[in-house]
Amino acid sequence: MHILCIIDGMGDEGFSFSRMPTLRQAAREGAWGLFDTVPRGMSPETLPCTLSLLGVPEELIPRFGRGAAEALGAGLCPEPEDLILRGSWVSLDRKGRVTGFARPPEKLPDGVFPLEGYRSLILLKGAAGDAAGLVVFPPHDAFGALWEELSPRGEGVLPGLFASWREGDRALIPWGASSGRLPEFSRPGTAVAAAGVVKGAARALGMKLICPRGATGETDTDLFAKLAAAEQAEEAGESFCLLHVGGADEAAHRKDAREKAEFLRRVERELLPGLFIPGRRVLLCADHGSSPGTGAHLSTPQPFVLFGGARRGNLGLLPGGRAISLLEEEIWPGLS
Repeated sequence: MHILCIIDGMGDEGFSFSRMPTLRQAAREGAWGLFDTVPRGMSPETLPCTLSLLGVPEELIPRFGRGAAEALGAGLCPEPEDLILRGSWVSLDRKGRVTGFARPPEKLPDGVFPLEGYRSLILLKGAAGDAAGLVVFPPHDAFGALWEELSPRGEGVLPGLFASWREGDRALIPWGASSGRLPEFSRPGTAVAAAGVVKGAARALGMKLICPRGATGETDTDLFAKLAAAEQAEEAGESFCLLHVGGADEAAHRKDAREKAEFLRRVERELLPGLFIPGRRVLLCADHGSSPGTGAHLSTPQPFVLFGGARRGNLGLLPGGRAISLLEEEIWPGLS
């Protein structure tokens, strides 16, 4: 079986294989290098980076697809003319500055649907035409900013709704605007994932989706359950599995370096020893980096390890779109 294991937001300014002995040993036995995971002209976000690693051509990766993927992951069925956004509830200090993420209120505003934790999905019927000139601000890049500064820019209904989504020291920040459909591209196999955007991407690509009990997109996820789900797919004869592990990215967004480091230690203890076994081919990488210093995503090249493949040693810097061919091809075809 071939497994593409994506550790969401694994890399950062201080990341090193030396902190993960099992990963370091897998690299010694196989190959390693760096992926340029961010498609040209796009931001280092989970959806475009993951689609690129799954082999979706750059020209098919939507620039505004995050909301559509989240909607699919949540089991919603928006129409093509609807505007969909990711929403994050944040806490505000007395001056109205963003201090962190917050739990949503018990009663959500109209058109706002609950996701996991502080996350929500915003569905504005018939407003897809507003997306082209819309400018929104991801809250994990804006800790310390004034709430008013995060108001969407552009025409349409969203800027007017923004003010109504504040409740005292808590507010909803819309971002990740989406219109249209996700790419018409097929990726046979199984996806083991709990993060809504990855679940949605897997469904859009026609993959079988497994979200085992106890699996979340957070640092409290059950890593043993995720590994067991991948092993079940292997036993069922699946040839490819996407194993997505959230948690590190969320800790980085909270600017909690200790939490991120501890979660990666859990990945080292609970996931990697059972993942890297003889007879299985595994490509482990990050979709993008996540800085616990700034809380923001990083567009810098991200480390990968190939275990059980035909290559050995340092493969250097490769495009993220080569991940699938690197994982599946028996003979390296060259980089031209």
